[in-house]
Amino acid sequence: YAQALWDYLRTWEWMSVLLTTIWAGITIVVLSLASSLLPVFVAWLRVFLVSRGVPVWAVIVCVAVIGIILFMIPPIPGAGVYYMSAVILPQVMDFYAAVAASIALGFALKIVASVIQQKVIGEGLGRYTWVRSIARVNSVHTRAIREVLRAPGWTRGKVAVLVGGPDWPTSVLTGILRLNVWSMMLGTSPSMVLVVAFVLNGAYLTVRSQDPLSAFIYNMSVGFAILVGAIAQLSALHFVLDVVETRRHELE
Repeated sequence: YAQALWDYLRTWEWMSVLLTTIWAGITIVVLSLASSLLPVFVAWLRVFLVSRGVPVWAVIVCVAVIGIILFMIPPIPGAGVYYMSAVILPQVMDFYAAVAASIALGFALKIVASVIQQKVIGEGLGRYTWVRSIARVNSVHTRAIREVLRAPGWTRGKVAVLVGGPDWPTSVLTGILRLNVWSMMLGTSPSMVLVVAFVLNGAYLTVRSQDPLSAFIYNMSVGFAILVGAIAQLSALHFVLDVVETRRHELE
């Protein structure tokens, strides 16, 4: 077996393998830095837009465009996008109007980004055999996820997977599995709860020292978001494993 493996490895184009490995490593580092540098970018963008006296409508458009772009970067979570709008908009609008606008914008961006990730990225990548192999579409657990998401209506399992799962991988996987986009958006809609929590946390970040109520809202909002996210993730795991255990003979 060892000799056969050695003979097989000798057939590889090692220069190509090494170059691919190097570029893969660079890509991973860049994507990791993108997530870490997001707060710095948001702070710079806020100062830039406010100091230039950009009109409110232009600020909203700018935040929306950048938000969609950020949603397309795998390691950046949706929370970063909601935080961005909540930090920037109060600088150019009435505070409470900015909070309401940030919630509406954040939810709209979540839905639009999910559609793009599913229909454009997921279904596009799903045409390639190697992508479907990486996604393990024929494994028992992936088939169980598909069965949970294919359930008609607004089921607890579907909501738990779509809300508790990471934004980019979950939406792209629904596209690879060719699931109904309208059903997926229906299951994604309860993410509004997380949008509200993260927007409140971002909006009250700069005013939390002004009065006890602001500090309370700031602290409670992030705790609530983390709690809801954890419950959704654990629930998603529960529902998927339940399908695996009860319907394994159908999935294999």
